[in-house]
Amino acid sequence: MSKYDPLRDLLLQVPLNISEKTLTFLEIESILGFKLPGSAYHHRPWWANPSSTYDHPYAQAWLGAGWKVGSVNQGQQWVQFRRLTVSRSVSIILDRNSINPLSQKPGLSIKIVIQCAGSKFEKAGRLTTVSGEDVLFAAHPERYTLEGKCCRPDDIREGTAITWRGYLESYNLQGSNPNNLFQAGELYKPPIYEALIRTFGQSNVFILSAGWGLVRSDYLIPYYDITFSNQGKPYSKRRPSDLFEDFNQLSITNIQPEETIYFFGGQSYLPLYQRLTKTIKARKVIYHAHGAAVQIQSYECIPSPYRGSTNWHYACAFGFINSTVPK
Repeated sequence: MSKYDPLRDLLLQVPLNISEKTLTFLEIESILGFKLPGSAYHHRPWWANPSSTYDHPYAQAWLGAGWKVGSVNQGQQWVQFRRLTVSRSVSIILDRNSINPLSQKPGLSIKIVIQCAGSKFEKAGRLTTVSGEDVLFAAHPERYTLEGKCCRPDDIREGTAITWRGYLESYNLQGSNPNNLFQAGELYKPPIYEALIRTFGQSNVFILSAGWGLVRSDYLIPYYDITFSNQGKPYSKRRPSDLFEDFNQLSITNIQPEETIYFFGGQSYLPLYQRLTKTIKARKVIYHAHGAAVQIQSYECIPSPYRGSTNWHYACAFGFINSTVPK
């Protein structure tokens, strides 16, 4: 883990429609929690964008997030970051009517799976009880102590004979969206989800959700608070032994053996991913944050060059779009 990771995490959170970000040295030091070295103030090469970060490991803070240093004023003590080529790919397709050349290359047949994020848009819609009460979905409602209705996805919807999961399936089939549910790929705040969808298309990007399972990015899901992370709240943390009737929409996709499925996610999400994809016949690539010796039967394991911080898989996925990580 690099001590410059907080700067990388900040740049990862910048919205995709922003291509430049200027920070003062003082702001960077506040983000990092320590003072920059003297060479950052007086030696211009400290802010270089090397093709390899071996000699400039701190440069991973911006390069790993998909940015480069554009301008530096050491006299006035500020630096301007600009998005790398990944942003040029994304900017081309910010117009939803444009065609992304990456997805049109002959022979490019891939599926992307990325784990869900804890950071969600609060304005996302919720499913409601028969009486109209909003529902928060959690892993352990019995531990929920706040006000409001809290359920597991596989609980029976009161007043009906189906589970909330079954109700969500019928909701997606009705052709309207009265509860303003978000599509799975739009529910999470980090910009990598939008970048992947706009690069490879909604039908090729899947979300591995701790609450709902493996869902296509355009599938409508409600706001929920379920995670495999150890940082989760008592009611939100899903244990590996917890039984969920997880969706597995990737398995019903017509995937050919010559296709490749790429997974970007942490260790805690890996058991669920393996369970849901073990029978799929295709090349299956897992990026991971461990040493090169990692082996998982039926999967190809590739160490991420951006491993080290909590959200290393975001930087790895941006690098995938930008063709800076092995495929």
